[in-house]
Amino acid sequence: MKAETTKNIIKFQSYKFAFERMEEAIKKEFFLESIMIAESIISDRLLSYLIVKLKEAGETHQFTNKETFLGRLIQEWKRRDEIVPYKTREDLIDAVRLWSYDRNECAHGLVKSQPGEPSISVEEFIKKASECAVNGKQLARDVCSWTQTKKSKIRKMKVPAPESIDTPTKPAFSDLI
Repeated sequence: MKAETTKNIIKFQSYKFAFERMEEAIKKEFFLESIMIAESIISDRLLSYLIVKLKEAGETHQFTNKETFLGRLIQEWKRRDEIVPYKTREDLIDAVRLWSYDRNECAHGLVKSQPGEPSISVEEFIKKASECAVNGKQLARDVCSWTQTKKSKIRKMKVPAPESIDTPTKPAFSDLI
């Protein structure tokens, strides 16, 4: 079996487990778990898409761990695509960006508050985390679907490598006469 095929099978199994786990976590009201899995999926798909997009542009940038945080990936995505209408969404990039803010509130907001100020109520937190988990699961599906379509189109395009000024070219036959 080719190494690439093995990698694809392993990746498929990881994603299958991740989506099943998100669903189960939502059913059992483990919303933070579902949110974190959604972020992992979205970040992974964006990183994969951006690497393909960079190769298409002839760039060789390697993302460091610091650059693979969701916020940084969203910035890079926005810089390259500006706006991404997808299905019923006006802009998939903006939807992911706004969801990431909710994700941050859920990840840090259960007890965190300004000194002397109360935190939000447990009921409010659970409601917000539930909505964020459900939205994150759908966004993860949308980002997976969108990136798969885009990467497929990019790979099918044959983009000729740009000629360098330093690259000698063969003279035209008419130049030899």
